[in-house]
Amino acid sequence: MASHFDGRKAGPRYASVVWYRHRCYGDDLGVVFEDDAAGAAHSYADVMRQGWLAIPAIIAAAALMAGTLAALTSASWIDWVFLTVLLSCLGGIVRQVVQGWRFAVHERRRAAELADTHPGPIALEAVREERRRLSADITRCLQEALEAIAVDARLAATESDPLPVVRRIRRHTQLATGELRRQLGLLRSDETDRETVAPAVASRSVGRRDAVVALLASAMAATESTLYPVIEGVDPRWTSTLLCVLAAGTVLTRSVSPGLAALACGTLYLVGLVLDSPIRSGFWFLITVAGLLWTIAARVRRSAAELAGGIFLILAVVLHVALLDHDNLGIGLVVMGVAVSGGFIVRLTRRAASASTKLREIREAELQQVADTAVNAEREMFARELHDVISHAIGLIAIQTSAAEVAWPTDPTAARKSVQIIQDTAETTLDELHRLVPGGPAPARTMSDLAALIGRIELAGTPVELTTEIDPAGVLAPDVYRIVQESLTNVVRHAPGASARVSVRAADDQVTVEVTDNGVASDAAAVRGYGLAGLAERVTLAGGALETGPASTGRGFRVTATVPLTVGLAV
Repeated sequence: MASHFDGRKAGPRYASVVWYRHRCYGDDLGVVFEDDAAGAAHSYADVMRQGWLAIPAIIAAAALMAGTLAALTSASWIDWVFLTVLLSCLGGIVRQVVQGWRFAVHERRRAAELADTHPGPIALEAVREERRRLSADITRCLQEALEAIAVDARLAATESDPLPVVRRIRRHTQLATGELRRQLGLLRSDETDRETVAPAVASRSVGRRDAVVALLASAMAATESTLYPVIEGVDPRWTSTLLCVLAAGTVLTRSVSPGLAALACGTLYLVGLVLDSPIRSGFWFLITVAGLLWTIAARVRRSAAELAGGIFLILAVVLHVALLDHDNLGIGLVVMGVAVSGGFIVRLTRRAASASTKLREIREAELQQVADTAVNAEREMFARELHDVISHAIGLIAIQTSAAEVAWPTDPTAARKSVQIIQDTAETTLDELHRLVPGGPAPARTMSDLAALIGRIELAGTPVELTTEIDPAGVLAPDVYRIVQESLTNVVRHAPGASARVSVRAADDQVTVEVTDNGVASDAAAVRGYGLAGLAERVTLAGGALETGPASTGRGFRVTATVPLTVGLAV
């Protein structure tokens, strides 16, 4: 017999908070802006990739504007291409800023809505979902076993030799006993049911994307540092080309260590100044220098060393270009200014979004804790109800199976009587299992239910004397019925052949239930397994007290439970 229930997996158990979030916000939760060094799932490149349809529009608009300016100023096609690239980058920065601002506003709204959310509906939804899952996964296996027992019991009643069928019932009972113990162990396990998700760890190695970007920048630098001097009628210098390629390649460590990359790039500019070898600006400048400055300016958790590296790079570039490439000083300042200011603005939006996200996550964690607590309580309650319903039935069926095997064929009447008890018990328990479906706690019981329970115990060979001061038409709470059921089941198991007395009385604003037997006192009866442990939990939660131990006569065992009157008698 197999079960699909696994206590280590949450299934839909923790769906309540997610359900609430989707109900309030839908599936589009926006783009998550995080620091590159924090191992973010959505980096700048991811954001750009998610909005790939906007990129062609930005480039087209930039090309149109650049063409207009080039026509008005009679600029060359190279100037038009460069201006197109510059305006495209500017458009991308503006898009980043707008998206960051929108996300920050979105996170603030989500945090405010969660702050006003009452945990009650979420906890209720979690409990309902958990009970639906437990009912579907756990009771189904036990229900199948009881159905097989009931079918075999009906078959045994018609067989001339019921012994083979009775033995099959014994096997079903043993499987059901093992399944019950396993399910109770899973339900009461202290292990967390939620799958643990390891936090994102910042990667300290160069990524493939950065390697491709660095290779592209270096190739562009090599081409531009060789081509531009030829166009200008000047012989290219290998030292300038080498320094230009090396400077462009420093973007390789942009994500891992942008401060160190900026320091290396700035140092190469100073080396070029010392060697009188100009590092010519070009398209690679937008990728490497602007990219490094953007990264440093946009980082939320920016270190002093990174800030110093960015400042050093700006000063080195300005000094180098002013002395060796004065014509490009203005455009260089514009590019670096746009990169720094754009990154700084994005940093502000990221910080605002990060603060709102932390508030939201704290509130979500609080709501999740409420849901978890409610679900754990539901699992404990379900474990008690499952034990109360199944343990009593399986124990009684096992005893009657043994009795039928012993009685047949010498006493066929007694054997068939035991088979009838097995059938009645299995069918009654199936009805009780159906009551564990979603919809709330176990229903109240009447005195007739208590009388029927005692009748089944007496048919099993244990005489029971019932003394009650409760109105026969009165309604008993489930706790009172379960106390009597578990106590009488223990008598059948641990004191075979003994008789029992059951007393239920109401006085002084409390209901007292006492079950005693006259069997031989046994330490085994006092062992707190799921039976008496479950009773103790049930009575304690009801605000009462439970006492167990030897009977006052010195023979047998006694169980005494007191619960408040408002709990013991259903109104």
